[in-house]
Amino acid sequence: MSFVKDLEFGKQNEQIVLERVQELFPLDEWMFSEDKKAVDIISSSWKTIECKSDRQTLTTWNVFIEVECNWKKSWIFKYERLDVLAYSYWENTLLINVDKLSTFIEENNSRLKKIKCGDGWRSVGYLIRLEEFTELSSIIINN
Repeated sequence: MSFVKDLEFGKQNEQIVLERVQELFPLDEWMFSEDKKAVDIISSSWKTIECKSDRQTLTTWNVFIEVECNWKKSWIFKYERLDVLAYSYWENTLLINVDKLSTFIEENNSRLKKIKCGDGWRSVGYLIRLEEFTELSSIIINN
């Protein structure tokens, strides 16, 4: 796995997610956010989507959800107006309500595996089995 390939995979999936939500929810106008540090996709009615992807999910059968980066709260707890996580792995994207996901993590954090990873171990998150994670999703998109 290389950073460049992972970045390209993520960008491709952001485009796919944008196209799919435009098809699924045509009453809203969907676009890439101008403030990429906040959210990835935003609608005309201010619904927001954060896109994450991992090419290793089908190898490990786990989903890594970052809760801390550089010793600060990560995206899942940071933004008040984050509505949906679009999580892409290989040819699938799961759309998950962020409130539902954060509640799941809070209620299950004692049994979920918490790990540190990344450059200098500055990223902290939980591993969630793909099967459980899929059960949280409200929509599955085949890319």
